[in-house]
Amino acid sequence: MKHTIYYKDLIGRQTKDVLREHSQVDQDYIKRVMTAYKELADIEPREDFRTWFNTSNPKLPKLKDRGQGHNTPRTWCDGILDKLNQPKNRRDLSPIQCDGIEALSKEIEQMYPENECPSLEFKNKMDKDPQKDSSFTSLFRK
Repeated sequence: MKHTIYYKDLIGRQTKDVLREHSQVDQDYIKRVMTAYKELADIEPREDFRTWFNTSNPKLPKLKDRGQGHNTPRTWCDGILDKLNQPKNRRDLSPIQCDGIEALSKEIEQMYPENECPSLEFKNKMDKDPQKDSSFTSLFRK
């Protein structure tokens, strides 16, 4: 099941990339999905899935604190969970982090029958049609 996470670009911050702000509801959902992926890897009976989950993955961003190699799905989930558990003004995700979450969710989605695992995609809220979703203004105040 695909879930779209809408973000708002945060302009005016001195950061390498323009950070993306997400609603608290979406942050909580991302945390639930990352936790579910980790739990899935712990209970999955397929040994090849558990091995894959703990192996460096070139579709994920490189490890920042270790200086080399790519994240494993497990280290990626841990890093996103850590990021989203920071104080409120430090939870915004970069485009690279959003792309990594999307890449991981697409890979896991392909390993299971349709609609068995949540899949995440990110879109700018400015690309959303407010006429199609009445909850639009309740999620993002103008």
